[in-house]
This record gives sequence, C-alpha cells and structure tokens, in this order.
Amino acid sequence: MEIKEITVSAGRTFNHPFESFSNLRPGVTIRAEVASGEDPTKVINELQALAEKTVEDHKQALLHSLEELHYLTEAQREMTSLGAQIARSQAQLEQIRKAHPQLNLPLPDDIPERATTDDGFNRAFVSQDCRENRYKDDDQVENA
Repeated sequence: MEIKEITVSAGRTFNHPFESFSNLRPGVTIRAEVASGEDPTKVINELQALAEKTVEDHKQALLHSLEELHYLTEAQREMTSLGAQIARSQAQLEQIRKAHPQLNLPLPDDIPERATTDDGFNRAFVSQDCRENRYKDDDQVENA
C-alpha cells in the first residue's frame, strides 16, 4: 500500500480562566503529501508533533490575551468607580464650603504638594488665612 497524503489533527479543551461554564477549544488540522520513498510513520510523527505544538502555542496565547483583557477590564472598572467617588467627594466638599464658608477649606489649587513647615506641620490642611496668620504670629514672636 502506498500512502500519498497524511492528515493529522490536534485539539485541546480547557476552561476559560475567568468565566464559569465556558470552555475554549483551539484545534488544527494539517495535511501533507508524502513524497515517494518517504517513511509515512516519520511524516505522521512530525506532523502530529507540529500540530500539538501549534495548538499548545495557540492555547498559551489565548490564555495570555484573556488574562491581559481581564486585568484591563478590572482596571477600567476600578478607574470608573474611583472617578465617581472623586466626583461625589468634590460635590460634598462644595456643599460643605457653601454651607460653612467660615471653614475656609483650601481649594484643590491652593493645596501645595507635600508642603510642610519646618516643624513638620502639613500646610495642605490649613486655609490660606490661617497660614498667613500663623506666620505673622511667628514673626511677632521672633521680633519680641
């Protein structure tokens, strides 16, 4: 019997890493013509190894892509949530400022980044008026 063509297939079924009751099944079929004088068993083994490797590589690429997509989706969801929290917090601050103007809460533009005095006091939580009065008091103490 002379074998003229060989067809091999390989496939994997595996669970979706982030979804319940979802499976993925990458697969491949490879056909090759056998040349005259070629050992069909050797051709079958080589083709099968190629098919298995191709499917495994595709499976790993799928898993990597699904993982990346999952983490990007989670990050997007968290960013959306944090944005909503910031908007709610800003609205609450504005309500407090309107209801209690005597508090002189600093506006975000007035808050210096990591601004501290020599004594380690964080000026970010002190209104501009309080800061000016504090430094005036310090000058009066030094001049006395």
